[in-house]
Amino acid sequence: MDLSIVVPVHNISGRLTNLELWLQDAVKHDVRVILIHDKSPDNTQAELELFFKVNPSRLLSLHQVDFQSPGLSRNFGLQMVTTPWFSFADADDFVDIPNLLKLLADTMNSEATIGIGGYLACDLKTNSSSVIKVQSLNSVNVASHLATTMGLWRCVFSTEKTKEIKFENQLMGEDYLYLNRAIDVQTKIHIGNEIVYNYYFGGPDN
Repeated sequence: MDLSIVVPVHNISGRLTNLELWLQDAVKHDVRVILIHDKSPDNTQAELELFFKVNPSRLLSLHQVDFQSPGLSRNFGLQMVTTPWFSFADADDFVDIPNLLKLLADTMNSEATIGIGGYLACDLKTNSSSVIKVQSLNSVNVASHLATTMGLWRCVFSTEKTKEIKFENQLMGEDYLYLNRAIDVQTKIHIGNEIVYNYYFGGPDN
């Protein structure tokens, strides 16, 4: 087991389908997933507990907190990472586990300490999607690309190199700050062609 995925969860009652699908795939591929449920006023907790009851696995863990902060929830999850690599996901999106593992393998083979893949940006209002990829290995171009099409969750990070970096306690922009700091400490970056993630936006909660 080389990879852990940290997932903050808040207010997604009735919208767990994507999460449940890729969690089952993660278990099949020996990927650890750490879910941090940040106390929700809706039925999210009960729905998560039902899923865990029906799909028990040593690779899945569910933790209840009351931070009301995605950044603090991720920090809580990072404390539990014991694998050499980790990644992030949002609870209402979809992770392509096989492609993420391919990105991880290529990153390890290249002796990089962070791997950045592509993702599919899916607009729920227009029912359209577009592929987002880093187009150049040039460090300036990579930084410019990430500033406008960030995607914290399309990356794999070396635990040894990155785990001590913390998220800020704010509701927006904390992921941009984290990724910027993470890239600053890397010795080598691998850019992959894999589409590792489906990012959904344009819904009522975005």
